[in-house]
Amino acid sequence: MLGYFDSRSRRATGAALALGLALSLSACHDMLNVDLPAQLTGDAFNDPVSAGTQINTMIVLYENSMSDFMYTIHGHEDGGEVVFMSPSIGSGIFGYTATAPDFAATTPTNGGALSGTPTGMLGARLYAKTLHDKLDKTWTTAQVPKRAQYMAISSIYEGAVYAWMAGTLCEGALDGGKLMSQADMYKLADATLTRAITEVQAAGDFAMPYGISTSALDMAYGLRAQNRWMSGDLAGAKADAEKIPAKFYAYITREATATRRNLNYYNGPEARFASLQGVVDWWKGPLRQANPATGKTWPDVIPFTGYQELGILPDGRAIRDDGLPIRLATKNAQLPQNYRTAIEDTAVPDTRVPAIIGTVGGFSTPQYIATKFSSEQQFVPIVDWKEMMLIRAEATGGQGAIDLVNQLRDADGLPKITYLSPGDANGIRYMLIEERRRALFQEGRYYYTKLKNLDLTWFPRLQGNMPHAGTQYNGGVRLAMPDNEYLLNPNILDLNKRGSGCDAASKPTF
Repeated sequence: MLGYFDSRSRRATGAALALGLALSLSACHDMLNVDLPAQLTGDAFNDPVSAGTQINTMIVLYENSMSDFMYTIHGHEDGGEVVFMSPSIGSGIFGYTATAPDFAATTPTNGGALSGTPTGMLGARLYAKTLHDKLDKTWTTAQVPKRAQYMAISSIYEGAVYAWMAGTLCEGALDGGKLMSQADMYKLADATLTRAITEVQAAGDFAMPYGISTSALDMAYGLRAQNRWMSGDLAGAKADAEKIPAKFYAYITREATATRRNLNYYNGPEARFASLQGVVDWWKGPLRQANPATGKTWPDVIPFTGYQELGILPDGRAIRDDGLPIRLATKNAQLPQNYRTAIEDTAVPDTRVPAIIGTVGGFSTPQYIATKFSSEQQFVPIVDWKEMMLIRAEATGGQGAIDLVNQLRDADGLPKITYLSPGDANGIRYMLIEERRRALFQEGRYYYTKLKNLDLTWFPRLQGNMPHAGTQYNGGVRLAMPDNEYLLNPNILDLNKRGSGCDAASKPTF
């Protein structure tokens, strides 16, 4: 639902009227200096004075949806137990209501009335698209002094939604249209983010509002690099990633409120609802499931899993040849680290994945709890310069890949990689997967690394239970739109189309 923003939190709460869009505003003087009336009616929605609030709305809808997604996907990354997992997306992330899915939401007409109430990602996309159209075709700079910046911001968030859809979904649909393939969505995201880059350059680079990033241009390049990397365009991704300076971040802003808190902090150290998993040796399931990408049965201990007591050897090794991470000796006798080898006794702590030991969710047995984030209001990266370096490393390969990763190791004060030979392509691949797993921990990005390495990385598919509370794994890999997006779209009307855009290795199990 679309809602109100107060000057402290910019929170969105429910307040959409049936015959027109109404935003209840409480003394709103936002960072972009837009003064708004107490009630923004349907007519006012098409008034240029509302441009600042519409910018805020798209940002909040995107940020809250992405925050929910990052927390949800932490389970798909095998990171924590008390995390909802499903092969489909709920309305809070994707964005629909029971009676009005996204395809019913069209460009506002008749004084600003919206058909339906798009929420989540698709609400952000609708606001971004319709605002951009008005700024581009109707409103002038005299009416909206920050018109050029607002156009660029709208394109950034519209493109970000398309990139999220392309990387995450098997197929998608917009505004009652036909099913879009992953290739269609990647192409749309690339075109929209390219438009954003052009618009930022025309406006003159600027800082994004609310501390989101110091550079709108770098944010747009970073989002396009992610999209190109996921689509398989390594050369294009590398070219974009090379434009991102060291220490650059673009963020999801968070606040100490129930609707905008940092969920990984709140459900971890604060409320202690979520434990941090060790290597996956407990996953058995009723059948010993084979990896659909290879046809081979998974080993008893799943490679590239486990976040407890991670370490790095003095020669920089973080992953063993069998795919298990280098770990420290256990610090708690009740939480032994199994499958360790003597060589790991020399490991130093990997500070990128910090944790504490405590009780979780009423269980008396001590568990590990991730402590990467230190407060409810800590921002969460959506463009992380470290990921840009890792994209460059993957595209470069050989000694160049090692050198780029060593720059990251230097920045974090961790041992440099000296154990790898530049010609060891398989070893470099293992190294890069593990670096992404650790460097991008709890940022929702290792999920995409898994999708691009399905021959090595594990997803549960309706098999087995988590080790402590016994939560059942409900499937995973890529995700599907909610049922209504298939059943009510006149171009689809067939629930069997769910997952049809995925191959067998990445298709979710329903």
